[in-house]
Amino acid sequence: MRIVDSARLKIEQTVLESSFKGAYALRQDDSGTARLEIDVSVPGGGTYRLLLVAAADYPSSMPEAYLIHPLVLRDCHGQELISISPSHEMHLLKPNSRFIRLCHYKPANWHPNVTLYKVVLKCLIWLVAYENHLQNGRPITDYLGK
Repeated sequence: MRIVDSARLKIEQTVLESSFKGAYALRQDDSGTARLEIDVSVPGGGTYRLLLVAAADYPSSMPEAYLIHPLVLRDCHGQELISISPSHEMHLLKPNSRFIRLCHYKPANWHPNVTLYKVVLKCLIWLVAYENHLQNGRPITDYLGK
């Protein structure tokens, strides 16, 4: 199933537009893979760009979430996150060749009713935890759970 079953696409766009107007681009290629690039800011913190990649069978399958800007993120010890991925303590999955991949849902907890908007919110929570990690050195699992 393509994300652009038109009803689902309209839902995704409406929800994104209500909170992220002008800060995102949602595109779908001929194979049915959808890509959402979205700029987000952590309250009192940094600005980031996320890339969500939804396979042609979305929403049945869970989208992948990548942090694409800034390109290099480091942990509180100065180590690049991409070099320690995957990492349970940092809630990171196996990266692609350039970007770290955020863990946003356990596969067993994924449900087709979850929108890209909700995935973005989960990534924002990860970013808040990351910024706290930078300040106090505690792993992200301390904030998000195991």
